[in-house]
Amino acid sequence: MNVADFVNKYPFSNPLQRLILLKILMSGSLNGEGERVLDHEVLANFCCCSKPAMFRESKKLERLGFLSAH
Repeated sequence: MNVADFVNKYPFSNPLQRLILLKILMSGSLNGEGERVLDHEVLANFCCCSKPAMFRESKKLERLGFLSAH
C-alpha cells in the first residue's frame, strides 16, 4: 500500500488524524518521501480546529508510529 492509499483508506480513530496526514502529504511529494516541517498552527488552520486538539491528535499519530517528531 502506498502512502496516499494508506492516508485515504486506514480506519483512523478520529477524522482529524486523516486531515493531519492529508495536509502533511500535500506539503511535499506524493510519494511520501522526505521531511515535512509544519507547526501546529498551520495544521490547526487547515483542519479548522484548536491547537490543543491538533497537538493531541498529532501525539496520538506519533505514538502509533505514523509520524516522527525530530
